[in-house]
Amino acid sequence: MSNSNYNIIPLQGFPTAKGETFDKFAIACWLATGFMLDNDSFYESVKWDGLKGQPWNYHPKETTLENITAEFAQLFEEIVKEQTEGKTALLALSGGLDSRTLAVALRRVGAKVHSYSYGFEDSFDETIYGKQIAQLAGWSFDDLKIERGYLWDKIETAIEINHGYSEFTHPRQLAIAEAMSKKGDVF
Repeated sequence: MSNSNYNIIPLQGFPTAKGETFDKFAIACWLATGFMLDNDSFYESVKWDGLKGQPWNYHPKETTLENITAEFAQLFEEIVKEQTEGKTALLALSGGLDSRTLAVALRRVGAKVHSYSYGFEDSFDETIYGKQIAQLAGWSFDDLKIERGYLWDKIETAIEINHGYSEFTHPRQLAIAEAMSKKGDVF
């Protein structure tokens, strides 16, 4: 599987050369949270500059919940439309707030969507919620089961994607990413 299919995590700038000094504090944070904080890496001398030119900032303003909700919806839908226009969006539906919010935005912007949900072998089946949402939206839907032990065959792919800079024991998407990528253009 090609790294170019995964644009979420930057793959440049992280040396793996021998002799680098480990950043023990950054590694401890990574172990505790599952991700690196700020611009940390496993190495003291290596800092990620992926946010260069895009500093986080906070400028609160007095407004109503109704206004801020409308502003968020407008911005969110603009971004969703920009990212999906002329493409088939692949949407994982769990029935939770994140996937329902994306489902509403995708529906409102008229995006072409192929949806899916997955459950684990011998686990609670939450795919019923995803199927209901897909039916209401009029989207195609795949009900997938993730087999026990799926990750063992996908560990190298996980490392290729994030160079080990993120916790990867819960990447359910890896179990279905290759098959689903044939059904659309953007996750």
